[in-house]
Amino acid sequence: MNRNLSIVFSILLLVGIIVPAYGQTNYDDVVINEVDINPFGDDSVNVNEWIELYNPTDSDIDLGGWEIASTTGIKKTMTISPGTIIKSGEFLTYQYQTVWFTDVNESVELRDENGIVIDKTPVISDIQNDFTSWQRIYDGYDLDSYDDWKFETSTTGLSNGKLVEIQKPTEITVTVSSEKSSYLFGDVAIITGSISEVFAYKPFFQPEQILVIISGGNFYKTVTLYPDLNLNYETTLSLHHVLGINEGIYDVSVNYAGATANTNFSVESELVEQETKEDSSFSITTDKTQYLPGQQVSITGFTTETIPFQGMKFSVKDSQRTIIYSGTLFPTNGEFATNIFLTTVNPNYGTYEIIAEYFDKADLTTFEVVEDFKEDEYVASDEPLTIFLDKEIYELGDKMIISGLIKNPLSNTSYETGSRYIGSSVAISFSGDSDVNSGVLVSLDFTALPDTSGNYSLQTDVTNIIFTDGNYVVKAQYLSNTATKTFTVIDPFVFNPDDPLSLLVSTDKSEYHPGDTVIITGNSNKPIYLENFDVSVIQKVDIDITCANFSCGIHAGPVTSIRTSPFGSFTHEFMIPNSMSAVGSYEITVDADFEIKRIQFDVIEKPQTLKLKTVIEKENRIPGKIISILTEEKIVDNTSIAPRVLSGSLITTLRSDESNVNLKISTTTGICIIGPNADCLVKESTRKQGQIYDVVEVDGISLNVRYSGPDVRLEKFSILPESSTEFLPDANWNVEVIKDDQVSRFYYKITYKTLE
Repeated sequence: MNRNLSIVFSILLLVGIIVPAYGQTNYDDVVINEVDINPFGDDSVNVNEWIELYNPTDSDIDLGGWEIASTTGIKKTMTISPGTIIKSGEFLTYQYQTVWFTDVNESVELRDENGIVIDKTPVISDIQNDFTSWQRIYDGYDLDSYDDWKFETSTTGLSNGKLVEIQKPTEITVTVSSEKSSYLFGDVAIITGSISEVFAYKPFFQPEQILVIISGGNFYKTVTLYPDLNLNYETTLSLHHVLGINEGIYDVSVNYAGATANTNFSVESELVEQETKEDSSFSITTDKTQYLPGQQVSITGFTTETIPFQGMKFSVKDSQRTIIYSGTLFPTNGEFATNIFLTTVNPNYGTYEIIAEYFDKADLTTFEVVEDFKEDEYVASDEPLTIFLDKEIYELGDKMIISGLIKNPLSNTSYETGSRYIGSSVAISFSGDSDVNSGVLVSLDFTALPDTSGNYSLQTDVTNIIFTDGNYVVKAQYLSNTATKTFTVIDPFVFNPDDPLSLLVSTDKSEYHPGDTVIITGNSNKPIYLENFDVSVIQKVDIDITCANFSCGIHAGPVTSIRTSPFGSFTHEFMIPNSMSAVGSYEITVDADFEIKRIQFDVIEKPQTLKLKTVIEKENRIPGKIISILTEEKIVDNTSIAPRVLSGSLITTLRSDESNVNLKISTTTGICIIGPNADCLVKESTRKQGQIYDVVEVDGISLNVRYSGPDVRLEKFSILPESSTEFLPDANWNVEVIKDDQVSRFYYKITYKTLE
């Protein structure tokens, strides 16, 4: 090649603008996107060599004073004119002089106005003297690797292609929360939550139900729900003694398509405002509970008190109890963070454990490493005809959804677009179960037309005109094929026909506070047709005349007419004014044509909120076998406080020692409250369906005892009086850690409250 070095200071600027592709990776600065160091022709005669810059950022960048430089040979450098702006997503192509670059072992640099190298090509060569160039495999793709580049036909001023990132589908999640953490008797607990997406079973696409379980004390209730259009759900629970609600803690567990969430709330006789003084806390957690080999585990620790020059020591053990990671982290704004990689080489599946210590506090958490099982492919049913119901038990007045599938009714595998199946429709009929209703036919028949996929569906009302109490069979018939399903109908109105017709009226409570809502319900004791109920509510005064002794009109106040339900019942809500003038007695009058019923309720002043002060004393990391804990009244800040709750935790360092290390808690009188011995009052976990405490009698005091059970890594307990107004006695509690030479740590705390 002719190397005549004639200096030409002309610059040819080629500009092209594109829009970044969806999913394009973001970078921090301008990059060299493409360069042709030996284009077609004689580079010593014509200015042919060129370089292309690209701005992959979200902002416009000023290139004034930047340099594009050859780093081999005579090292020619071009300076970009002041005021040159490269816009976001824009290409700028530059040509400079003859023989700007060398053809072999060249590396081109892009420098900013301060001479700092912003980007640099690898060492490249081009002896083709044609229209090929060195270019990034995607626009702006920069991993500082030789593999970022390719040698192909040039695309000067145009895109090299976009890197599209494909997001993996997210897991289904569910949330749950209670409107309040504490309620009073008579309140209505509101449970709300949401799901991340709707899940449906294939191939019938029946939507998954949200299962809500509420338990506490001797109460247990299951509620099934469907999400609304915004993927939210809500249910309520009236907190009344007559409904089985007692004072205590209630757990709420929600399950949706395998995803779970939990919360809880308390029910109390009076609202307690607490002022809590607590020591600093420390905890550690992971971003997920389950991982696959090859994934990163994000570990985060939190502390409410940062100790200078003190680090968090942690170790990670796999399912074989082998330490696979360990180290020390220092906090930033009260937070520790790190990531660990789960190997894909002979991974150990099972439960992994993270143990962390920070100064005098410790915490432990676990996660699971699971195999990446692939979902099984759907296998179609071999039955020629199937039938399904949305429920197994219906009440009169419910809606019934019947659906099913016909398999290959055309006896071929061809597809016909836009038409229904050729042949008979599906015949649906009902009959009574032969064991209950003697096989009596029910006068209810339908036909359903299947769609092009063989699916059919219809809906009907479960009315008392057709159905009564009992079991029934619904049959689907298509040509010579039949399928059946059994269901049960329950009549909510069960009555003695010999009883006289009467009106039943009630309220949800007998006493209310100003601002409360009174829920009035009523119905006849027999199912009859009524157009409406006339309801009035008045506040009684001292000069009111009792209508039992005098002739009065039916209603003494404003009347509301309420249309009845199909079963002759009604519900009416009355809002009590939120003022002191609303205190007093009220009378409800209900006129049902065949009878007039009057009932009363009272409105009383709201009780004064009791303000309690809470003080917590803690002792941590006790290694010994015998611990004596004293609970007694104290004076703190000129306030008398008394012990209310004694709680403790025992952690065993080695998992293999779990069954050999246990707790025993006794009183000074020798009564064993918790322990493995036969004479101990509590020997196993108190967590059972509908309860979390065992009630035991100790020295004349009824105590609520909560215990995790023996033979576990973290053994926990709490002891408090059953009565919410009592305190623990002034006494020594003897704690014995039953073990030999095993390593363990015992923690306990005493919760004090003010004495009134």
